[in-house]
Amino acid sequence: MQAACKLYGLPYAESDTRAIMWEKLSRHIAEHVEPEIVTMAKKKGHEVVFTPPHYSDLQPIKYVWANVKGEVGRQYTKDTTFQQVRSRLDTAFKTLSSKTVQGCIDKARAHLLDLNAQIKSYDSRSENEDSDSSESDESSTTLANILDSHK
Repeated sequence: MQAACKLYGLPYAESDTRAIMWEKLSRHIAEHVEPEIVTMAKKKGHEVVFTPPHYSDLQPIKYVWANVKGEVGRQYTKDTTFQQVRSRLDTAFKTLSSKTVQGCIDKARAHLLDLNAQIKSYDSRSENEDSDSSESDESSTTLANILDSHK
């Protein structure tokens, strides 16, 4: 870890524990090293945008999982074994149609567009008002309310 700290120019003391050095390296990586998948997507001309954490309505995979879990869950009985659950999960994924996946993507996209329209509407209203520090606090609260209202 000392070698990695040297490589990235991160200061460290000989007495630093692995946990301390790992914290420094982790912070540096999070702030300065782009994930490989992001680099690949950008090279192909894609814009990579990250959604807010814990905001599953913007994650199409959450809708896919809900579909699969519903399919598997409807087959559950008190005698169902873990092996049967695994087999049913495999079957549910194998039979998942591209139309269903596209529907999940479309649902998340529609939600994102609706949220974007609301944020733009709020921003245009805010531009028409005088801004001061209390309004800045209000905008944070209002944005949080907009996000919460769409969960």
